[in-house]
Amino acid sequence: MKENDFRIGNYLIDPTGEKYNFDGTCIVTMVSDKRINAKALPELDRSIYKNCGELLKPIPLTIEWLMKFGFCWRQNYDSWVHPKDNKEETTIDLIISKGFYVCDMDHNPEIKYVHQLQNLYFALTGEELLIKSN
Repeated sequence: MKENDFRIGNYLIDPTGEKYNFDGTCIVTMVSDKRINAKALPELDRSIYKNCGELLKPIPLTIEWLMKFGFCWRQNYDSWVHPKDNKEETTIDLIISKGFYVCDMDHNPEIKYVHQLQNLYFALTGEELLIKSN
């Protein structure tokens, strides 16, 4: 992965998180052509900042992450959807077939990582895709 694949607000994983007593989930706070800074989530007593794009890894997209973002399973269409506020329309439909694919009439690009889904959502809506609080 290159630094320019990421945006501020993207979620990444720090494989060394166990050393610092957190699950490794980080949020990008700064991106340049040579480095990425991120801080640990949830906020710890002391924030851990990384100046190390080579240590931070993309998070594989899973059903658990879709649910964290508020996606719902729509059984009659065999797809995961992210509903808009009015609940009648959706912003993104994802189908599962050995991976997650965007439902599109012309092509079905695969979304492998959480940050790719966040970036697509932002491109389509102009809004950040955030973890929903329970």
